[in-house]
Amino acid sequence: MPVGAIPFPFGDCRICNDKATGVHYGVATCEGCKGFFRRSIPKGEKYKCFFGGQCVISPQNRNRCKACRFKKCLDTGMAIDGMIFQILHSKSC
Repeated sequence: MPVGAIPFPFGDCRICNDKATGVHYGVATCEGCKGFFRRSIPKGEKYKCFFGGQCVISPQNRNRCKACRFKKCLDTGMAIDGMIFQILHSKSC
């Protein structure tokens, strides 16, 4: 089982509405949104929306706008601090 996942169903992903696989970084998410959030933090990239910041994030189009997807991750409560701690901890072990 992935680190940080709680082993029972959580309904829909709070980011894209796909099937949630557990609570990841404080929010019930699917594996795709969990991985997207995990990969977005170390890069430190500044994503930009070309559609006015109003993109609808769904399982079919969640890869189209990284800016709106990342914003939704933060707005729903995914924790950057916890992510940074996990990265630092895994590098020191």
